[in-house]
Amino acid sequence: MWSEQTKRGVALVVVVSLLPVWRSGGRENMTIWGWVWNHTIFGPKVEYVPEEDYEAEV
Repeated sequence: MWSEQTKRGVALVVVVSLLPVWRSGGRENMTIWGWVWNHTIFGPKVEYVPEEDYEAEV
């Protein structure tokens, strides 16, 4: 049904989307799915970033 190249592409997208490289506010090491969930109405309460963290190097 699907070509071998399509299967490999889908597998690659799934693996890459699970890498914990995203940041959101004070939350770090999030997967893309955690980041998306964090930005919906179903996500956790808003976590405000302390002002001193604005000046810290990334």
